[in-house]
Amino acid sequence: MTLEELARESGVSKSVLSQVERGATNPTLSTLWNIANALSMDPAELFEGDKGIRSKRGGGADLISIAQNPVIENSKCKYHLVILNEPQFAGVTELYHLTLEPGGILESNPHARGAKEQLTILKGSVEVVCGDEKMRVVAGQTVRYAADIPHSISTTGRKSPEALLFVTFV
Repeated sequence: MTLEELARESGVSKSVLSQVERGATNPTLSTLWNIANALSMDPAELFEGDKGIRSKRGGGADLISIAQNPVIENSKCKYHLVILNEPQFAGVTELYHLTLEPGGILESNPHARGAKEQLTILKGSVEVVCGDEKMRVVAGQTVRYAADIPHSISTTGRKSPEALLFVTFV
């Protein structure tokens, strides 16, 4: 399939597809979901394949180990994102467990218009840049900001911060 055909089938622009292919951008879960659908794949196959990641419990509950969830990793930018939400919620609400190494940064291009992010720091501290605004956020704090403009999350010290990142699309 050509890049043009994939763009047409997925609804993801050729420029974004090219950036994803080169590792120059961090695709949202909804972008990955659209690409997988265009390729007639289960989105889980884009990560680790379908390894039966769910353990059925009584009452219809699923017990899922964090180690079994799909992961987006970028060793160059020194971050590790574990996707915690179910794939069908991609592009509506997305939940991630974020770990940054010292010197790590998660830079994001603008998401869809009206998108917002909520970042809760579990351990360590980070700097969030949203447009022209910079905020230092430490363990126990939560920051909410527009995600439809360029934004980034970076480490502020020598320790690896951990956070929960919740993205909503309006």
